[in-house]
Amino acid sequence: MSLQTELQTARKKSNLTQEQVAEKLHVSRKTISSWETGRNSPDIETLSKLSEIYQIKFEPLLGQKEKVLAKNYKLKYKFNLVEISYYFNILFLFFNIFNLYDIFVVPFAAPLLTINILIYTVINPGWKLQFKKIFSDINSYFVTLTFALITIPYSIISLENIMEHKEIYLSGYIAGCSVRELFMILGFLIALYIKPKRD
Repeated sequence: MSLQTELQTARKKSNLTQEQVAEKLHVSRKTISSWETGRNSPDIETLSKLSEIYQIKFEPLLGQKEKVLAKNYKLKYKFNLVEISYYFNILFLFFNIFNLYDIFVVPFAAPLLTINILIYTVINPGWKLQFKKIFSDINSYFVTLTFALITIPYSIISLENIMEHKEIYLSGYIAGCSVRELFMILGFLIALYIKPKRD
């Protein structure tokens, strides 16, 4: 039995008119009619009130309530993961900056930042849209360029330590620095512009 039919049958069994139910719920008669014809559906809170008014348990309604609660839980859980990833991003970004400036060495800082950003893009499906919004503002280009100009020279300076080694080491080092720089810029943009917001 569909929700609309269930609602209509329950009301009639309770010997109530649409006007009487509407008065109890503080809504219009048209609203009750729209629920019973399937044009609209009541929310979970209203369904609970209807269950009390009709003095019966709606199994489909209870099932629907559980589905909505489960969906809300999943959304909250997913948001928490995005939030955790966001703060890890900031932490790993600082670790990479510390390594770059030789403040202190944090092992595996670059791989940790890279993996975390990849996880962030998987669990946050709206990241592409968020990045498009970032680059619709001209100021973000200047901020990104400034960050790059501050960090890139330190990667180049440390090249001197590698120059005396074989060419294969040099090319590998340059590739590694380029990837690290790219993910540092991405991490910087996420930290600065894409903080998760609770609804």
